[in-house]
Amino acid sequence: MRNHVEEALKVVGGKLIIQGRLLTPNFSDLLQKAIIFHDFGKVPFNRFMFREGRKLSFVGHEVISTFAVNMYLQDKGKLNDSRLVSLGVLLHHHPMNLKDRMEKLSRREIRLGKEDFLLFYDEMKDILQPGWIPRDDINMEQVVKHVNSLLRSLWSEVWMNGDARTKRTFLLMIQGLVAADYWSASRNRGGKTAFGDVINKFIENFMSQID
Repeated sequence: MRNHVEEALKVVGGKLIIQGRLLTPNFSDLLQKAIIFHDFGKVPFNRFMFREGRKLSFVGHEVISTFAVNMYLQDKGKLNDSRLVSLGVLLHHHPMNLKDRMEKLSRREIRLGKEDFLLFYDEMKDILQPGWIPRDDINMEQVVKHVNSLLRSLWSEVWMNGDARTKRTFLLMIQGLVAADYWSASRNRGGKTAFGDVINKFIENFMSQID
């Protein structure tokens, strides 16, 4: 996971960051937090579901990631940041039927606990300052219920009722997250796709140069 995050962070730059900072001075930090946390939800999947020789599915991991980053940023006193980053992390797989993914996740025999956060903070050492840790284990039904409620409030606050600056900040941030995530993942799995070509061109022109 650290390698994936580090590769994604390498392309955080360029015109997208310049434009984002015109909207909010801490835009770069918002995007970086979204990138760092976007795959957090895979940690408890690995802890509870990994079996040698069996392919592991991470359906709904972005829901767990959203819960984690929202709690982390609110604990740091960054309520406004938590709105934009949480919504971006939750929707960065938006074409994949979020409602269905939430339902499947709620039935998983997985718990989110202290060990997952400690493992994550250790993995992200020197990239992320440690923060919030749950006192007790949280099951997936509780996580989904919390994030479902969060989605309704964030969609209203950020998208439906947010001002133009807030909406533009959100769109730039989620575009940067999707591009950085896909680019980093493609570096590991190899191969070429039409969508990958679009992402590469976007990064080359608007984020940073692809080495």
